[in-house]
Amino acid sequence: MTITIEKILAFHCPAWDELPKGLMFNQEVVDYIQECLDPIMNSEVAMTSTMIQNYSKWGVIPKIHGRKYGREQLAFLLIIAVYKRILPIEKVRQGIEIQMRSVSIEQGYNLFAQSMNVAVQRIFKTVGQKRSFSVEGIELSSKTEGVNAISHAYATKLLAQLIIESGGYDQIGEYNE
Repeated sequence: MTITIEKILAFHCPAWDELPKGLMFNQEVVDYIQECLDPIMNSEVAMTSTMIQNYSKWGVIPKIHGRKYGREQLAFLLIIAVYKRILPIEKVRQGIEIQMRSVSIEQGYNLFAQSMNVAVQRIFKTVGQKRSFSVEGIELSSKTEGVNAISHAYATKLLAQLIIESGGYDQIGEYNE
């Protein structure tokens, strides 16, 4: 599947209240994460069943309910799917632990979702507009500095991949046609 600027700009990371409320089996989680993150994954697989099983076994995500995953696990897995593309999984785990010391899972996940949505818009809103690339200021506050830094790092990495794949920044518009 070809990634386009329009597809990236249409990306919406669901807030906590938008996540499924019921329990899900492993493959349902894989499918949901892929559907949510597809616009920003650049044809990469966001998550696999094996990854989920390993993260559960390693204690990277909260314990599951029998063989099903709930909203808490889903929130952690969405965060991991993005962050592991920037940091090693152990650093992702440490970052999540640091964040969870100051906020609830719901608040922490909502910070992530909002930060991802802002970062993607901020990085991609001027791409393909035949003008020089610029990024607005990034605010880092005491409760969001890590979340905002990694979200912007991911969005910038995605832009770098598109520049290379399209043959240069000036070619991104042609690449998407």
